[in-house]
Amino acid sequence: MTNNTINIEALAEEFKVECKVIKLGYEYPGYTGTEKYAIVTDLSYAQIMERYAPVAEHYCPFLLLSKAAGEVIADYKRNEDKFSKRMQKDDCYGFEDGMTERYNIECCVPDFAEALFQERFPQRLVEKAFALLTPIQQSRVNQHIFGKKSFAKIAASEGKAKNTIQESYDAAIKKMKKFLKNTLPKDLPYSE
Repeated sequence: MTNNTINIEALAEEFKVECKVIKLGYEYPGYTGTEKYAIVTDLSYAQIMERYAPVAEHYCPFLLLSKAAGEVIADYKRNEDKFSKRMQKDDCYGFEDGMTERYNIECCVPDFAEALFQERFPQRLVEKAFALLTPIQQSRVNQHIFGKKSFAKIAASEGKAKNTIQESYDAAIKKMKKFLKNTLPKDLPYSE
C-alpha cells in the first residue's frame, strides 16, 4: 500500500468518528432533493472540507445537520423500532382491517351470532337450527358463546389448532344463518 492510501484510510476513519453520513434516498423514501446525503456533525461546512476533503467530496452536495438534529433523528428511530418490536411481540390481533375480524373473531362478535342467542329469533327456530349442527360444532358454539371461551382456549382443551376451531365455528354459524334465512319471513331482521 502506498502512503497516500494509508492516509486516506486513516482520514476516512477520523471522518467516521466525527461525522455520521445519512443516505437521504434510503432514509426518506420518495425524497427527490439534489442532495443525496446528509452529514451529522458539529463541524462547519468549511471545517469538513478543510479537514476531510478527499472523503467528503464523495458525498457532495450534502446537507449539514448538527449533532443535536442527529440525536433527534436517532431518538425517533429508536422509539419507532421499540414500538414496532413491542407490537410484534405483544399484539395478538394484527394490524390490517378485515384480517383482524377474520382470524381473531373473539375480539369482535358478529352481529348475527350475537343476535342468534339473545331472543331476537323465535326460540324453536334457533333450536332447530342448532340441531342441524354436528355434536362437535354444537359444543364449540356453546363454549364460545355461552362459556365465553376464546378459540385459543377451546383449541387447547381439544388439542386442535385455533384455526380449526374458528373454521368449525364459522361453518356452524353459517349453517344456522342459512337455515334461518330460508325459514324466517323476509321482513324480519337477519333474514336477508
